[in-house]
Amino acid sequence: MSLVQTHAPTTIQAPQLAPSSRRGFRAIVAGGLTGGINICIVFPTEFIKTQLQLDTGRNIMTAHHSIMAPYRATILESKNVKAYNGSVDVVKKTFRQKGVRGMYKGVTVLLCGAVPTYSVRFGVFDFLKSKSCDSDGNLSPLARLGCGLGTGVTEATLVMTWVETLKVRLISDQRRKVPQYRGLVHAASSIIRTEGPSGLYKGWTPTVIRQGSSQAIRFSIMESLRSWYTYGDSNKSVPKPLVAVFGAI
Repeated sequence: MSLVQTHAPTTIQAPQLAPSSRRGFRAIVAGGLTGGINICIVFPTEFIKTQLQLDTGRNIMTAHHSIMAPYRATILESKNVKAYNGSVDVVKKTFRQKGVRGMYKGVTVLLCGAVPTYSVRFGVFDFLKSKSCDSDGNLSPLARLGCGLGTGVTEATLVMTWVETLKVRLISDQRRKVPQYRGLVHAASSIIRTEGPSGLYKGWTPTVIRQGSSQAIRFSIMESLRSWYTYGDSNKSVPKPLVAVFGAI
């Protein structure tokens, strides 16, 4: 009698991401989409603000003539004349000279910066939160501030500083009669060639201080409101409209 040994068919399952990894990936993707949509909506106001900040005016000399000597200037008066009279004037002149696209001049650099900025922001915070939360998945008040601070410092170092530098350079360059930069890549390469990589990181210290403190306060408040609504239950979800309200606060 022969014994025939049979083997049950084996199935190979594809590796699956752990719940924390899936949550972190969703945070990165959702953050990038949020950043892109946000920039498309608010960029015109950023454009107007930058134009007004850069509008220091120019000095115009005006000659005043005396009745006794009508063909000779007796007094020269210097007057500072600005290009814009206010926010509405910026919109009118930009539309008249460059159309709707003029209001979005330089938006590429902010889109290229906002998408990774928001991705880094929410991805880093989610990572820090997973490392700092207690057994119930909640953060202490001090941990909320710490996670927000770490998030702000990281995004300022990896993305925000060089994005702000390129944004200001490109918008300022459009005020020239003959612009120096042809676009985002050309501006970045020109700055690196003439000033070195550190040229893109001018203003790093104030940017780190600003973003670190801003994100520390923002995430601390958001997490506090989330904890208040869910009564500390990390498994309870917050309705999306209420999340938007928390973000606005």
